[in-house]
Amino acid sequence: MKKIAFFTNKFVAGGLEKSLLELIDVIDPDQYEITVFLPNREGEWTHLLEKKAHVVVLEQEDFKFLVKKHLKNFDLLNLLKTLIFRIKAIISSKNNYYEGLKYRTKSMTKHPEQFDVAIAYQALDVNSVVNCLHRTNSYKKILWVHQSFTIFNPKFNNWYSDFDKVFCVSGHLKEETQTMFPKLISKTDIFYNIINPDLIKKLADKHPLELRTFEKQVVLVTVGRISKEKGQAVIPQVADILQKKGYSFIWYLVGEGPLEKELEDKIKQYGVSDNVVLCGRKDNPYPYIKNCDIYVQTSKTEGWGLTVSEAKILNKPIVTTDAGIMSEQIENGVTGIITANDSAEEICNAIESLIINPDLKKSFIDALKKEDANDNKKEIEKLYSLME
Repeated sequence: MKKIAFFTNKFVAGGLEKSLLELIDVIDPDQYEITVFLPNREGEWTHLLEKKAHVVVLEQEDFKFLVKKHLKNFDLLNLLKTLIFRIKAIISSKNNYYEGLKYRTKSMTKHPEQFDVAIAYQALDVNSVVNCLHRTNSYKKILWVHQSFTIFNPKFNNWYSDFDKVFCVSGHLKEETQTMFPKLISKTDIFYNIINPDLIKKLADKHPLELRTFEKQVVLVTVGRISKEKGQAVIPQVADILQKKGYSFIWYLVGEGPLEKELEDKIKQYGVSDNVVLCGRKDNPYPYIKNCDIYVQTSKTEGWGLTVSEAKILNKPIVTTDAGIMSEQIENGVTGIITANDSAEEICNAIESLIINPDLKKSFIDALKKEDANDNKKEIEKLYSLME
């Protein structure tokens, strides 16, 4: 049986985490054994992950712990290696924190299993990358890119060339990665997020949702972690403009995150508490999407935009900001509306056009019904081929 190791951060409720759960679902359990390394078990979706894979907490080991461990086992060779790496870490850290981190990580205990592939599933998370490279034994190492480097620009990116393969979740990210890191050109490929249309449709019906609607009230839904990059901060202003134009609507925001309190304050500031409802995190957001009239995505940046893919599967008319990527998913004016930027006026105008033009809305739905979902079999073969 082949063995696959994933390294990722705390397993919170988010699009990246959902994409890993979906990926694990399509990996053949009779042929492949999956281990996921986490820094801790604190994430709210860790319990979902534990149902699908073997979860290992990879703890940090300080110098005193390692010395005591090697002395107790009379392991002088590893004691010597630890001393050498820690000296290198001290010297390197004076000029470069990340070089020091690399040597500190090398001094720690490697997981004893031999894997066929080890995958750093979060290219922008330093611990996922350094632990994948230096705390596991594997025949091949893979880097997975979900987010734009141009915004975050990690300072440890010189490590990327140590990977054998780089998977990007969109063509836009592939092009960006190859432009920023020419050494990765021959290693980089697209691996679209795994989507399970049948499961999404089933979950959308699983828990019938009573939406608080009135006659002729338009239902809007936005799903995503409430954070700066997801752009929900503009929603109260959009709602204010729609309200002043006389539209009857309710807007459900599904998700939680660090900017939740700030968003609550803005909702009160604009006086739209009766129109904008914070629903919190939902392990199953699909009934909300299925029962809405218009799905709205306000992201400032996306690597792919998983919730847009899911809204498409449920044949929902979509309004989305460009987020640098949406033209790969939405044909503007045919399967949805892409606003040029995240201004409240532009988002409002796009929503309004679907409210006042039922024929346009129907044309989007009809076009979405004709689209084919991603070919999961084709995507997973890209991973399998690396273990042949």
